[in-house]
Amino acid sequence: MNIYLIRHSEVSLSSEYCYGRLDVPLADNFTQRADSILARLPVLEAVWSSPASRCAALAARLVSTPPRVLNELAELDFGLWEGKKWSEIQSEELNSWMQDYVHAAPPSGESFFSLQERSLKALKHIEQEALKDQHTHIGVVTHAGVIRALLADCLQIPLAHAFQLEVQSGAVCHIQQKYGSFKLVLS
Repeated sequence: MNIYLIRHSEVSLSSEYCYGRLDVPLADNFTQRADSILARLPVLEAVWSSPASRCAALAARLVSTPPRVLNELAELDFGLWEGKKWSEIQSEELNSWMQDYVHAAPPSGESFFSLQERSLKALKHIEQEALKDQHTHIGVVTHAGVIRALLADCLQIPLAHAFQLEVQSGAVCHIQQKYGSFKLVLS
């Protein structure tokens, strides 16, 4: 089974803002970026998507059937930091989180470890559904955090090193399920 982990295209909110679960609008270049992403993919038999509109809009363009939405594919929950400028977050809180973002969570948010657990649960669910439906090429439209967490598991690297994996907007990462595990396919 071939699974294509696809990060949503650019958003209209600048990187000076903290957002994960916050539903932010797509950038004006969405149509061109979606066409570019589609051109890099084989024909997909099914697509799963994060509930965020920035993912759902892309997912709808990638397959002729309605995408399947999974809440577990949502981005990291930054809790009380959502929508704030990074510079507005108290430096003690931010520094404390950055020192152990794998296990620490922003206030009322979640840790990166929790995100990985739910992402792996989602991938297992997708795998079971795709096998049941006999799909061989499927798409998963989600976020950089989810993709990094899944790739860290796939590559068997410590979760603390996941942010060394570059996952730009519109990125497509191809993984294959063989013999009960997932492997990254380099192209």
